[in-house]
Amino acid sequence: MKKHGVKTMQVGWPSRAALLERVDAGARQQLPAVATSTAAATGTSPGPSAIDGLTLQPVALDRASDCRRAWQRSLLARVPDSQLAAAVDVMFAYHGDVNFFGERTSGMRRVSGYGPQRNLDIQFAPHRNKVPLVEISDQAKKECALCRPPFPDERGLSWRDYVVWPNAFPYLPQSGQHVVITADKHIGQRFTPQILGDMIDYQRHAGQQAPVTLHYNGIAGNSQFHLHWQASREKLPLQRLLDAGELPLERLHSAANGRIESYEHGYYNGILVTGDRCYVTRWAQLLVERLDSDPLTRGAYNLLLLHPADGQARLVVIPRRADELKPEVASFGKVGFGAFNLGGTVVVPRDEVPDNFGDDYLAAAARTVVRPSELSWLRELMQQPTHPMLRARASA
Repeated sequence: MKKHGVKTMQVGWPSRAALLERVDAGARQQLPAVATSTAAATGTSPGPSAIDGLTLQPVALDRASDCRRAWQRSLLARVPDSQLAAAVDVMFAYHGDVNFFGERTSGMRRVSGYGPQRNLDIQFAPHRNKVPLVEISDQAKKECALCRPPFPDERGLSWRDYVVWPNAFPYLPQSGQHVVITADKHIGQRFTPQILGDMIDYQRHAGQQAPVTLHYNGIAGNSQFHLHWQASREKLPLQRLLDAGELPLERLHSAANGRIESYEHGYYNGILVTGDRCYVTRWAQLLVERLDSDPLTRGAYNLLLLHPADGQARLVVIPRRADELKPEVASFGKVGFGAFNLGGTVVVPRDEVPDNFGDDYLAAAARTVVRPSELSWLRELMQQPTHPMLRARASA
């Protein structure tokens, strides 16, 4: 079987196991720092206003087919909602033509049916951690990598208040269209209903030809301060379980425009919010507010936007244990778990898995995730009368 052009195999626990995507979240261990940083709240991109004669001022377009012409003058082509999906296709075609990814996507392969319950995937990305410093200018090294690209041949899309870049060190081959959606100003990771609403809109517009999954790591499993989400054409194992009816769900709340359910199923633990844009964004806000103040989590959580179902958004909230954001894995060291991994696709920046992993990895995942049943406030929150803002919007 093939997925995104990558060979897949069906296996259980092999004799050699998984190395997780290594991210430097150490600087964000002092919680709750990043999400509420005021120093960067209104900052702008540092550094020069142009790279190799090209400006960062977006060139507005009416048609996605004009992106290449715009990129001759600017690093960014500004696209409307209606052209977003086509523009992402053009962006990846352009970067393929200039061999932007080089060897960074070579050697990728997929192992599916992993683990004792055979419900995890392993995505090998052996070159993900091999940053070719020779290709990056001294000036670029001093700047935020999400404010301006370190590679001179990189081009992006300006969409609303965001910039969409191809992920220069992707989890997936080019066909997976792994992008980073960054704030167009230098602000820190944070949640707001408006940002989540924009990401739901991005998913709808960018997924016109093929559905996309979005994920957000916040301060848990993240290496960049700058506000960003990520998107790809990945269909996570968590969603496959959900769509197949194999993920046991407990209903916590329901309304005419949505519902909230929790799940605790081995490796997988989280809260699923399904509904229209208003229902999902407002209930997400209430959940995040509690996660910000809960001493177990202290603002640590991951978010996943699975493929929409029946016209409704599906947001997964994965609470994280603030004191175990990078748990120790025997024979392996500290591992930074992100949303992609906790959605069931384990990214391994090697061409093979090391020895003595197996159940140690599952145990580490269990330590870093807070199960919904551990959240003492969750049921009380669900039993409250519908939030006034939700009632007003639902009846509008």
